[in-house]
Amino acid sequence: MVEKKKKENENVFVFEQVDLKRIYDRDAIQAMFSTDESASPPGWSPMPWDPAQLLAAFPKLTIRDGLALRGYRHVGDQGARGVIWAVPAGARPQAPGECAFVNLQGREVPRPDGAFEDFMEAVQGDGSPESIISASFFAREARELGALRYGASWTFEEILFKDPTRAARGQAESWDFEMRRPRSWKPLLAMEPGGAKVVFHTHRRLDREAVLRTVDVFAQKETLMFETNWVELAYGRSSYYP
Repeated sequence: MVEKKKKENENVFVFEQVDLKRIYDRDAIQAMFSTDESASPPGWSPMPWDPAQLLAAFPKLTIRDGLALRGYRHVGDQGARGVIWAVPAGARPQAPGECAFVNLQGREVPRPDGAFEDFMEAVQGDGSPESIISASFFAREARELGALRYGASWTFEEILFKDPTRAARGQAESWDFEMRRPRSWKPLLAMEPGGAKVVFHTHRRLDREAVLRTVDVFAQKETLMFETNWVELAYGRSSYYP
């Protein structure tokens, strides 16, 4: 059961692992969309999966009336990556070659006519606290739909519920902490007068191993769009490259 705590000017909801899995079954999602480069031809092509199928895996979220999600996937020598857009529901499907290419996070990607700046504009919740934290994780899964190897990042992060740097006998392993350990490692949602804030920690096994704290700020009550910030709390001694 999601634990609710009352703090000054905010309600805080703390999520146990079983609570989060009810609304975000990550293992099932990864199995559903598991593939390799062979699912798409080299270069840019339409996404081989309907992004609406991914949204359907989040029971607290639905698509807004009159809107749709469209995606494209790029396959190259070092892996694959995708991009998702929100478009009017009646928009004609466009091949990548028919689209304008725009810079998105340092990469040139196809953008269909009429696409919104943020695909989260097409997503709505049921008004519950669970729908807000669901939006945080849906956005990350959507950004990596079709991603493989060097095109992936979120794939290599494990959501934490306890301190991953403690060995079985209670001794700290070989980690270098840049900041103080958090009091609680569990994901939480803080409902504030001006919106909401989602906080969670992850163990990243990509490049140099690290523990991250991520904060998603939902400042617009009428949408599930958010801004995100993250910091590295600690570094491990191992490295991994896909």
